[in-house]
Amino acid sequence: MARKSRKPSRISTAGTPEQERIKTPAVLYLRLSKADADTGRDSMTSQEQLLRSCLKNYDDLEIVSVFTDDGFTGTNFHRPAYEEMMDGVRDGIYKCIVVKDLSRLGRSYLETSDLLEYELPLYGCRFISVNDSIDTKFSPIDTILVGLKNIMNQKYAEDISRKIKAT
Repeated sequence: MARKSRKPSRISTAGTPEQERIKTPAVLYLRLSKADADTGRDSMTSQEQLLRSCLKNYDDLEIVSVFTDDGFTGTNFHRPAYEEMMDGVRDGIYKCIVVKDLSRLGRSYLETSDLLEYELPLYGCRFISVNDSIDTKFSPIDTILVGLKNIMNQKYAEDISRKIKAT
């Protein structure tokens, strides 16, 4: 009687019903501040189109919801759609958050860093930032690089706030 190999099979199972059932439930998070809306840049529609087109290459994800905070600043994490999304992450409903870039998630250095480095890993939630080339499935968060980007995002928000107050 021939012995069976204990090595994993290298035969592709792509497209099998088993793989279809194990897709990761992902959410898109879109945010547009009042300042962005006034300039006409980076609309909600364009953010969503960009994310959906980029995610066509991700066979392991299934977009189950889209959360939008229109007209909310990124310096405050008390945003209705953000809080609803995070409740779903904490309840284990959503296992991946996808954003256009880190500034869409938030512009508070400390809160954004805490979320990415501690809270999302605690709940086993994958994070993808398309324009920043971040995907925690393939590599952990580069805390130095992400920290610098978060600081720049916060300083940008502070600068815009000063300019608005000056006018």
